[in-house]
Amino acid sequence: MRNGEPQVSSRSLLSRQHQTFFFEWAAIIPLVIYLASYKFSHTLVGKTSLTGRLYIGLFPKLGILGSVASLLNEGSDYLDRVCSISELKKEVWDANFGGTFTCANGAASALITSYATKGRKPISVESTTPDSGPTSPPKDLSIKHQPEFRRYQTLHVFQYSRTNVPRTITDKLLRWHFAATFKIVMISGLMACAVVAVFFGLLGTAVAILTSACIQVCCQLVRIQRPGRFLDPNELGQACMLTSLHNNATTWYLFAGDRGIVDGILNKSMIYSISGKLGDTSTKVLASIFATLELLQLLSMTYVASQKGWDGIGMLILVISCWIWEKAVYSEKSVVREWITEAGIDISVTTFEFSGRTPMLGAIQLWKQNPIEVWMDNILQPTPRRQVWLSYLAGTNTLDFIVGLEKSLDRRDKRWVTGNASRTKEALKIWKEIAPLRKSIVES
Repeated sequence: MRNGEPQVSSRSLLSRQHQTFFFEWAAIIPLVIYLASYKFSHTLVGKTSLTGRLYIGLFPKLGILGSVASLLNEGSDYLDRVCSISELKKEVWDANFGGTFTCANGAASALITSYATKGRKPISVESTTPDSGPTSPPKDLSIKHQPEFRRYQTLHVFQYSRTNVPRTITDKLLRWHFAATFKIVMISGLMACAVVAVFFGLLGTAVAILTSACIQVCCQLVRIQRPGRFLDPNELGQACMLTSLHNNATTWYLFAGDRGIVDGILNKSMIYSISGKLGDTSTKVLASIFATLELLQLLSMTYVASQKGWDGIGMLILVISCWIWEKAVYSEKSVVREWITEAGIDISVTTFEFSGRTPMLGAIQLWKQNPIEVWMDNILQPTPRRQVWLSYLAGTNTLDFIVGLEKSLDRRDKRWVTGNASRTKEALKIWKEIAPLRKSIVES
């Protein structure tokens, strides 16, 4: 002892420093990883659109509850805005009717395409025909044998049909967890965990758990209505719609088959209205409650981060538990699988890789068996050589008008026509061998 004060060993001081660092690290992790981005609102709308329920999990990311409040206040306007976020917005080209429009359910369609194409490797339909480039020899002989530049295009072909999908044990368990009894048990369990957290002095964690319980109660008071005749067709025949982020993309998605399903995904809103179950006034009240819960969530997490003690450990355990629950029950895969099962939908997916955009568009034009060509105008501009090329695909190249138009083309354009016509037909041949056209589409 010195001057009546106990001496502190260097080992004890180092241990305290490590302990302080551990508590600070544990307290800051939940706050950092729970910062949401605009994509989480996009996913929220997608999951809600597919399931017809408010899908936000046990303890959502910071900012999600504010998005729910906006959803309740603004309704369809909020849905349109979220589905049109710049880099997540999708354009749609109706190959059968020639229309072009923005995808009405960009968030939901993104979840479906991600689920259906995960892990798929594209099948090459690369042609062995001569290149369609310029016919004049290159001035620099040193680059004569260098390969021509190719902008390869990936096309995911989705064919939708109606079916009775048998329920697996997993599907039944996932469905069971939405039952009212289970919700009551879950909310009671959260309340019990909050009491235990208070008993151990973990006030910030207790508030977070209570917030989670209130979120679950509020979600049960939200009503989401589907539009009338949801997934029923308004037009005769089958659908064939091409979609991508923009008209200069390299990855494309072709939705074909049952028109009611394809229209319901791309062209019609999946949600008619979102309101409170207790009347119009309850909608505004719920929106205010969700906004308040968001503030309470932020306060609890920042309090824990500033506390730097065991409360941070408790919050970290809560975050990890909610993450595991999210992956097991509220994952994007389980949401899409539930929608497919509930709606009785069968999806057949094949992925192709084309050597260029022109052969891909030509293969779609032949595959859909519909003479309408204007659908591709925004992707491949109408020109005389395009008209001649399409006439070769349709077998009308012997018409006097087309013969005269072809004669007016220069050597470069003529080679472009013959090269792309050959590549298109060869690609379609491979396409039909691997993924033959469904009977229902052929009949249309």
